[in-house]
Amino acid sequence: MSEESTSDSVETEEYMERDLDVVFECWLYQRCPTYDGRKTTDVELWIENLLFLLDVLNAHPDIWHLAGIRLIEGRALEVLNESFETGNGPTDWHSFTQWVKSLNSLAPHVVNAYNKSVVADDYENLHQAEKESVQAFFERFNLWRLRADYHDYTFDSRSAFLDCLNVELRSRVCRLLTDMKRMDISIDFPIVLRAALHLEKSRSEVK
Repeated sequence: MSEESTSDSVETEEYMERDLDVVFECWLYQRCPTYDGRKTTDVELWIENLLFLLDVLNAHPDIWHLAGIRLIEGRALEVLNESFETGNGPTDWHSFTQWVKSLNSLAPHVVNAYNKSVVADDYENLHQAEKESVQAFFERFNLWRLRADYHDYTFDSRSAFLDCLNVELRSRVCRLLTDMKRMDISIDFPIVLRAALHLEKSRSEVK
């Protein structure tokens, strides 16, 4: 590495965040949640998302492992504390990632397949309840959607949301969307949601 590139690297790191509390003020837990050592957790994906957020939040490499440690809980935290007591706890990013991977002996593709099957099963049970508002159902649907995205589960938000609405409302929304398509209006998920909210409101006003 040349002296110039070394100098640039030092200057870049000078402006990176070293305060862990500052980094976690903006932490997106839906993108990278805590880790408790469950076998069903895709460790490789968790590390990938952890690294992504650390980069986005401009965290200094010296505190990457500390950020990871802060996210450890449950059984994994017990194992971590034991490793520190014996002097074998992770002291940098490399040793932290190796330690995390050692907690789960299952192959990533096995864990990923399992999690996708759970997401699929949960969707089969996801329906707008009787007298449940569109807004309330959307919040439940969005939690499922975040999990589906996290596990890279393939689905179309528009049709997935529509299929879960109650029969009467779904029929009305589909008719409205069909009319919009005839007018060459592009149908994205926000439009589907707004259509459902609008029709729900108009129906309640009629009553």
